[in-house]
Amino acid sequence: RCFEDIVAAKPDYGDAATRLEEARRWQRWEGLYARAQAAQSGRDWDSAIASLAELVAEKADYRDASQLLAAGRRQRELADLYAQAGRLHKAGKWRAVVNVFAQIRALDPSHADPDGLLQSAQKQVAAQEREATLADLFGRAVREMDAGHWPEARELLAQLQATEPGYR
Repeated sequence: RCFEDIVAAKPDYGDAATRLEEARRWQRWEGLYARAQAAQSGRDWDSAIASLAELVAEKADYRDASQLLAAGRRQRELADLYAQAGRLHKAGKWRAVVNVFAQIRALDPSHADPDGLLQSAQKQVAAQEREATLADLFGRAVREMDAGHWPEARELLAQLQATEPGYR
């Protein structure tokens, strides 16, 4: 306000006009930084990233804005990946859910899974793999029977019975 008063009274007084512009820039940067911090607190990564990107573009070395920008981008990526895992889980694409969680864990090994998506998908994948193994044993046994290889077929069917009594 003092610089504004000086410039208003005498525009060519020393470097008051330059100082006024500098003060306005600092005020703008502080506003962008405060907006970014508020957005991060609210987990609004898009707004935080937008404010921080603008700030870093204008003053790359402002406080820890560059680090906060990188962290915000990482958090947004994690949030996007988790949302993708949720959509895939809802669609019953269990292997894809597990693959997305591999990406999440690569970025942040301790990332929370409040909905239990990974554990649920892993159970479904294990069930699918078990069913595939049983179907493979059964198919091999049928092929051995069709070929007249009775001892081999009997061995495969015994394995199948031991693994899953009453299968087919």
